[in-house]
Amino acid sequence: MPRPPEATRRVVAGPAAEASPIAGGLPVLLQGNPPSPGLERELMEMVRLPEVHERLQAMAVEPDGESGRDLAQCVAAEVPCWTAVARSANVKLD
Repeated sequence: MPRPPEATRRVVAGPAAEASPIAGGLPVLLQGNPPSPGLERELMEMVRLPEVHERLQAMAVEPDGESGRDLAQCVAAEVPCWTAVARSANVKLD
């Protein structure tokens, strides 16, 4: 997949849990800053492209092109189940 020229790229958020002091105030996705509906739509379309889909699968990622809202609902439904499993197995975080 060809890359756009440097001048056309723009970072909109980082993948970290907290903002980095060296990133100049760049927002992070995990701070509850969802992408705009237009950006989310474009990302979903990109994930559905065969070449992107194949590359993600090669990295053991199963792309499905769900929206952020769909992912949040899935995670919210799974957390209680896996919390119960971890508690019953006496899993402790260090």
